[in-house]
Amino acid sequence: GAFFHNHPSGNSFSLADLRIACDFNPALLSVFGVNLKRIAYRYTLQRPKGGWPTSQDLSRSHAKAVRSAENALYRRVSRGPMSRSDFDLVIAHEEMRCLAKLIGAQYNRVRVERSRRS
Repeated sequence: GAFFHNHPSGNSFSLADLRIACDFNPALLSVFGVNLKRIAYRYTLQRPKGGWPTSQDLSRSHAKAVRSAENALYRRVSRGPMSRSDFDLVIAHEEMRCLAKLIGAQYNRVRVERSRRS
């Protein structure tokens, strides 16, 4: 099965979303959101080939991914090409990129063109 929902904040997956994966074992997690810059994204995370890690292992991997993503983005902010507000918009995405590598999952973010109403 799959688990689909939205995030009004526009962010990628939360730790609570990931724990749902551990508990219910969906083949796919998907979330849709529109960020503060009014850009819409669809995020997907496919179950690792070996299955979802335990909730405890996932929490440890998530903590490592958060540290790794924050360190990388703080370096970018300090060099100037990224503002603090841009940092806030991309941190959850970067955390998920790092986490997916750690647990062997496929992660993707796709920009979704929003329809224009006349």
